[in-house]
Amino acid sequence: MSRAVWFGILGAVQLTGCDDGSLRAFEPRLALGGSGAHGPEAEAGGGRGGTASAPEAGAGPERPTTPLLIDDFEDGGIRAKEPLGWWYPFSDETSAQGFGIEPVSRGIASVYALRTHGSGFQDWGSGVGVDLLREATPLDLRGYQELCFVGWVEAGSSTMIQVHVLRGPQHYNQAASLSENWTRYCLPLADFRSSTQEPLVPTEVSALQFFFEPIAPFLFWLDDVEILPKE
Repeated sequence: MSRAVWFGILGAVQLTGCDDGSLRAFEPRLALGGSGAHGPEAEAGGGRGGTASAPEAGAGPERPTTPLLIDDFEDGGIRAKEPLGWWYPFSDETSAQGFGIEPVSRGIASVYALRTHGSGFQDWGSGVGVDLLREATPLDLRGYQELCFVGWVEAGSSTMIQVHVLRGPQHYNQAASLSENWTRYCLPLADFRSSTQEPLVPTEVSALQFFFEPIAPFLFWLDDVEILPKE
C-alpha cells in the first residue's frame, strides 16, 4: 500500500491531546495475536460473516471506579500489568523494526517507556500491540469510556498512527496525530469503528494495537496506557 493511499484513507483528520472528536481510518486485513505472530493476511472482522452481535442482556459487570492500567512500563519489561498479556512488535516483514522498553527522562514518576522504530515497509506497514487477556478471558469494557496513553514521536518520524481495539479478528480503529513532545491522548471507546463503520462492542476485547504507515520512518514512544471508567 502506497503512502499516498494510506494518507488518502486517513483523510485530513487529526487528534491532539484529549480531543473527543471521532477519527476513523482504514482497517488492515490482519489476523494478529499476542504471541507476536505476524500472521498471513486475513479479512479483519465480519465483512463476510456479518457484524458483531451486541452483548446479551444481563446485569453486566460491577461498574468500575478506577482506571484500568494496561501498562506504565516501570518494571522495565514487556509483560503488561498483571494479569494481562505481553507487548509485541509486528510488521509486513518487508523491512526491519526495532522494539524494546527503554529509559526515559520524563520526571521521577516515569523511568521506562516502550520505544519502536523502523522505516521502508512496503505493504501495510508495522506496529506494536498487547493482548488484553485476564487469565485467558478477554476484557469486558462495559463501564469504561476512554482509552488514554502518553506518547511522542522523535524528529523525522511520521506523526500519524492508527489505534486499534480488537474483538477477536474484528478491528475497531481511530487515527491519531502525535506531537514531538510527550502528550497525553484520550480516545473515546464509543468512537472506535470497524471498516464498515460499526461501533465497538465493548465485551470480549482481546487486544490493543498501534499501527504505523508504510514507507515513512517512525520513531514512537509509548507510556502510561490506561482505560478510564465512565463518570
